[in-house]
Amino acid sequence: KFDDSIISDDIKKLLKGLHDVCVGKIGVEEALIENLKNAEFTEDDKLKCYVHCLLIQVGAMDLAGHIDAEAAIELIPEQIRVSVIQEANKCAKDKEKIENHCSRAFATIKCLHDVNPDIYYMF
Repeated sequence: KFDDSIISDDIKKLLKGLHDVCVGKIGVEEALIENLKNAEFTEDDKLKCYVHCLLIQVGAMDLAGHIDAEAAIELIPEQIRVSVIQEANKCAKDKEKIENHCSRAFATIKCLHDVNPDIYYMF
């Protein structure tokens, strides 16, 4: 399980702001996000689009649906940076055939969790 003590308070504040933006934009239920934080991947369109929104906000996904974890490098704690980037980019490549961007974003983070639960973090 991910140890969120390695994330600085400043980054946590920033991520909370992004969370609020995406919840406001998508209208997803907080309960579903809480489940997602605990690696419960509920098949819900709004939840998938929430994940998509977050990836766009942090710069890890572009508007064309391409995922590049390195673009969000400043937000990734140094201790796990290399693992996250390698695994996320591998997962993104596996999922690039999924046409719907919300579904692709969701499938990518689920893959990241399945590959290495210790680096999975959702906010």
